[in-house]
Amino acid sequence: EGHEVGCHGMSHRTLADLGEEAFRKELQDFQELMREILGGVKIKGFRAPTFSLNQDTKWALPLLREFGYAYDSSVFPTRIFLNHLYGIRNAPRFPYRISFDDPGKEDPNSELWEFPAALVKIGGYRFPASGGIYLRTLPFLFFKWSLKRINREGSFFIYLHPWEWDTGTPRISLPLFSRWATYSGMKGVLTKLEGLLKTFPFSRMDDVLQKIV
Repeated sequence: EGHEVGCHGMSHRTLADLGEEAFRKELQDFQELMREILGGVKIKGFRAPTFSLNQDTKWALPLLREFGYAYDSSVFPTRIFLNHLYGIRNAPRFPYRISFDDPGKEDPNSELWEFPAALVKIGGYRFPASGGIYLRTLPFLFFKWSLKRINREGSFFIYLHPWEWDTGTPRISLPLFSRWATYSGMKGVLTKLEGLLKTFPFSRMDDVLQKIV
């Protein structure tokens, strides 16, 4: 129906957990599965679970090019207080040709584009406005204002998992903070998403990148 299909892995394990060989196997399995389902549709984009691309997992970038990917979307261009799962401090905030030696830097000769998660810059600080927990928990007016501010400079994307708007999602036992981060704000997500769709013109990521290039 015109949507773009991308790759988010096969097991939702981070790049660090997978390691190079297991990651290669997942890319191969995904490629074969998509060929079976979609035929000749080319898969252009990849996002690592938990934005797990960083200096320790940059070995993933040559593999993505080997499998024919045109862009990655696994860089979260800051470090968040109390969140040590992901983030590359001071990485570019807008799409750039990613360096295979340092994923937080641009390489004009790189064959792979990076479309980083959306951050709004306020008073020299970077705040996330990209989706997931941030869309669920931040006030809608602040979130919309942040995206408008970002959009003055360039393009952004929103990410969201289907379970994040399903209040019937089965709950598992988690520590207090993790439970809040995982399950809070589900009830209002679709209303917020509808508001964003009425405010901004959205498109496929590959189309947006093609216009930038």
